[in-house]
Amino acid sequence: MADERVLRRSGLQSIRVESGKFFPAKGVGALVENFYPTREGTLRTVWGPIPYVPDYTTNPVAPPLTTDIKGVTGSIGVPPKYARIHGIHHAVIEGRDILLAHVGAAIWEYQGWNRSWKGIIGPSGYTPLLEVSLPGSSSSRDAPDWPTQFETLPNGIVIVPRRGRAYFYDGHVALPLGYATRPGAPQPHGPNTKDVEIGKQNVDAYAHDSRLGHESAMHEVFRFCRIGTTTSLGATGGATHAQPDAAGASNVGIAGWLEPGSFRCKRQWIDYFGNLSPLSEASDEIRFSRQIAVVNPTGVANRLGPVDVVRKQIAWSGLTAGRDGTLGQTLFRTTDLKNSGDAGYYELPQDAAGNAQAFATLPDNITTIYPDNIPDVWLGAAPLAPIAMPQFRLCRQAFSRLFMAQGGALYWSMVGRWGTILEDSIMYPDPSSAKITGLAKMAGGLVVFTERSTYLVTPNDSGEGFRSMVLNPQIGCAAPNSIQTMPDGVTIWLAREGFYVLVDGKVLPISADEDRTVRRFTPGRMQQAVSAIDQRTREYRCWVSMDGDTENTLCLCFRDGGWTRRTDVQASAVCTTQDHRAYMIAGGEVTKWDTDPTAFFRGVWVLDHESQYYQADNAAREAILETAWLNVGTSDIRKTTYKLFLWLIETSDAQLTIEVLRDWRNDVVETCTVERHTTEDVPMFFNEIAYDSTDANRVWRRRRPYYTKAEIFVPSAEVVKFRIRGTGFWEFIGLKWVDSPRMAGGHRIQR
Repeated sequence: MADERVLRRSGLQSIRVESGKFFPAKGVGALVENFYPTREGTLRTVWGPIPYVPDYTTNPVAPPLTTDIKGVTGSIGVPPKYARIHGIHHAVIEGRDILLAHVGAAIWEYQGWNRSWKGIIGPSGYTPLLEVSLPGSSSSRDAPDWPTQFETLPNGIVIVPRRGRAYFYDGHVALPLGYATRPGAPQPHGPNTKDVEIGKQNVDAYAHDSRLGHESAMHEVFRFCRIGTTTSLGATGGATHAQPDAAGASNVGIAGWLEPGSFRCKRQWIDYFGNLSPLSEASDEIRFSRQIAVVNPTGVANRLGPVDVVRKQIAWSGLTAGRDGTLGQTLFRTTDLKNSGDAGYYELPQDAAGNAQAFATLPDNITTIYPDNIPDVWLGAAPLAPIAMPQFRLCRQAFSRLFMAQGGALYWSMVGRWGTILEDSIMYPDPSSAKITGLAKMAGGLVVFTERSTYLVTPNDSGEGFRSMVLNPQIGCAAPNSIQTMPDGVTIWLAREGFYVLVDGKVLPISADEDRTVRRFTPGRMQQAVSAIDQRTREYRCWVSMDGDTENTLCLCFRDGGWTRRTDVQASAVCTTQDHRAYMIAGGEVTKWDTDPTAFFRGVWVLDHESQYYQADNAAREAILETAWLNVGTSDIRKTTYKLFLWLIETSDAQLTIEVLRDWRNDVVETCTVERHTTEDVPMFFNEIAYDSTDANRVWRRRRPYYTKAEIFVPSAEVVKFRIRGTGFWEFIGLKWVDSPRMAGGHRIQR
């Protein structure tokens, strides 16, 4: 029997202690797979997942799912099937929760009151709100790319489909974000005074003219026109201007004349969300020639007239309708280019008398002509000059603006007008114009990533525009959807070299203990990694592709400085609901363990939840706890390990398997099993004991902690490692072991 004097007990070694801290992994590193941390400091096996939308096809009180997105029907317990999921997002807008999913070739919204999905953006076959052909794919294996991007704004959600242009949805209306094209130039109609002598003062018979025998240039109902620069000589005529009569008689005194002048016009669309299109090109020039203020040139007795009779009116046509969602268009006209000395454009009002409620010159999307009788002094403000909305790939709200990245360019919108980008609202954070691969908000500004560098964008001291500064010239971001901000304000993301955090302006690595795992990431598919923060456990979870897999097959979880992993779902998209439920929802594939462990269900799943109608693969999914190499500090002294004590929470009537490894080798040298409950005070099990209200012994109790020991024998080992594995549900507290140094004398036998 071994000498009790030389037996050493390690003390309780908890993978997670009450403070929530991980023991640092040394050597090969500890492995915690398919567990999540509890508030009590234990590790509990992963539950679920369950379908976000259960299959109601056999439930008479619930309608079936929309077959367009579901694809097939089945009985209770069989999750609905979906096309390939490119992105998923949840937001709360004006008190209403909105769950969006990019599935196949359409953007869908889950309508809880109907227990079904509704097409928001997509082809006509999906009866969407906005009929658009999205560049989606329904194939099970797709080329690597960034997932669909979403950004929640105060009044809606920006949706950036993969390889497509951006859209905006406020819970009621879905429209393209901003305008990608400019309107066509207006076409002018008005006086052609070069033909004054032959009576063709107005082309297209648009308006009468004083030279054609009328009292004014307007129709007699409206009296005088208002456009043009005139010179008045007073009531007596003053100096005279030669004007022959019809018979070529002598000069006639006049009161004034219309000066030669010219005008141009531009137009601009405005949509339902207040976004502005780029200004159109300038119209053709409309010109006025000099014209004397006389009327009735039909006889020899020419009659003096006020200068008002020679002012003109213009019509602007060709005002074609804008895209769907356009509410109106604003016209901007110059003042008299030949006489005012001002080449700027100014807003034409909706009404001559002024209208404080008017938001545009033409508050509709059907009017194609505007009769312009607005004098220069009545013109309004100068126009804003947006650029066409680029087809960007990334966006993030910061400084009350929407920042958008296209290639190496970073654009920003007007405040509150998310789809309006003014001229010069562009910068290149990276001096080499490297492609931007990530954006993140933080208290100090906007963090901009390229694949190999990190920058911080802040406002200029002048208050106009923005500037960038280098945070790290070597470390960038490999996956835009891996970027998350932890509850403590720390930003975490995946770079080519592993995971990093941004703390106090410093970029620091955090995945050194997972270096061997990081090296197994599929390099070409790192960009498709997705992540979210679990609000319940305050845990960062990131799904990545491993060993050349086309899907994100592994989830790495980070909390309090330590890493765990899980394999319950192969997520191509993930989000956390922003309401009281705080669900973590993943779009992707789950193994169909019940009939075929190689088959998958693709769908939208709620993680860490279970349902009596749908049981996930808990019964077959394996959870693993693997220690680091133990006794590393005394590895120069060989030891014999005798016992392993496990502290657990009593669960089901099943066993755990313990594998023992030794001397830095990954070969199992011994295997044993232990019960998941104490054998001295066997508890009642939830699915085995029938409830009987008359039996006083049928009282439900909290599951209690207990310890069990495994008899092992690893003689003369430098270091040992324990791997604890089991399927189904179980909960782990900690472990300790008993060993003895080899130099102790006497025979040693197991006890």
